[in-house]
Amino acid sequence: AALTVSDVSHAALDAAGEEAATLWEAAEHLDGSMMQPGHAYVLDFNQNSWVSTWKINASGASALAIFTQYHPTEFTATDVPHLKLANGAEVEILEAETASTESTDRWGSVILGSFITCLPTLIGILAIIPKLEQVKAFVDAYQGIISSFCSGVLLSAATLFVLPEALLTIGTDRDEVEQAWMWGAGVM
Repeated sequence: AALTVSDVSHAALDAAGEEAATLWEAAEHLDGSMMQPGHAYVLDFNQNSWVSTWKINASGASALAIFTQYHPTEFTATDVPHLKLANGAEVEILEAETASTESTDRWGSVILGSFITCLPTLIGILAIIPKLEQVKAFVDAYQGIISSFCSGVLLSAATLFVLPEALLTIGTDRDEVEQAWMWGAGVM
């Protein structure tokens, strides 16, 4: 949601934030037209390009408060500003803050959820206890296969979770040698 504000004081931004919260209930998909202050929009990213752009009508506004679900820098490349004027100049951000998260004690829910998550493992351990000798013989007989399976799980986890993060960290602003050793370290 983009809202015009008279000044960038905490009081003015808090009031605009409350207005933005009510606007989110009627958010509409932006159909390629220019965003107008006083409305909330759902922005669809361009899947065929590395960058998505949207225009905001800020004419006549001395200050504009923009409220987003995610911090804008989460989706920007390191050398691309996330807000620019029509002439290409970067917009000065006077104040940026993340949403306040009020602490609610949910320890009961956390402990119950953890217990429910661990319950199948506990039941499995209790079911194995009477047949401990048979389980030991099985593990001794198939130790190599079990170890191979565990290694495969670890390698697949590294491939699916660590390597995409490594690619993100490497970025495109480094030279070829630096990218090569970082990629190699990510693979290992």
